[in-house]
Amino acid sequence: MLELKDVNINNGDKPIASHLSFYVGEGEIMEIAGRAECGKSSILKCIMGMMPTMGGYITLEGDVLTPRSAEYFRKLMGYLPQDYGVSGMHVSELFDTLMNLEVNRHRQATKQSLYREWNMLGIDHSLFAAEIESIDSATLQRVMLSLVACVKRKVLLLDEPTSRQDEHGRQLIEDYLRDKAELGTAILTTRLADCNLTVSYKG
Repeated sequence: MLELKDVNINNGDKPIASHLSFYVGEGEIMEIAGRAECGKSSILKCIMGMMPTMGGYITLEGDVLTPRSAEYFRKLMGYLPQDYGVSGMHVSELFDTLMNLEVNRHRQATKQSLYREWNMLGIDHSLFAAEIESIDSATLQRVMLSLVACVKRKVLLLDEPTSRQDEHGRQLIEDYLRDKAELGTAILTTRLADCNLTVSYKG
């Protein structure tokens, strides 16, 4: 499904990762863990074609990521950054905006299908009409995850998707991601940890 082979990544002149290699298959969950600023987010951005690699290659279903193929890659992947970059909107407006993006039109989700995601993540349906700024950070993180996942892409790239959760919220998200993996989604997540950059198989 998704493979990185001998990938080198720099942040300006600073090397982030050297000869990074791993594979995320259909129905698998992989986790990149490490300290702050160690390059976890940059790896996801490289996979999305938002940052260049300095060597090696990235493939999705055997196709190599290039500047020309990056747009095609993004149609197959859902991406949840740490910084959502949304404000001044209601959840319903954000949902409509996302669903009307060209990249999502062939995978149109409905309000009812979003509510099914919310049932799994413990989100009250009344929040569909809420202003984004009025939602607490933990619940908003789950809402944003649901918006990324509801279009049912083959790969999910999730940057610290449980960072704002208490134990109950973390468990909801972990169960949710396992359900997605059981349906065949390949999932790559990041997590803040007191260690050097590591990649491990989670399920």
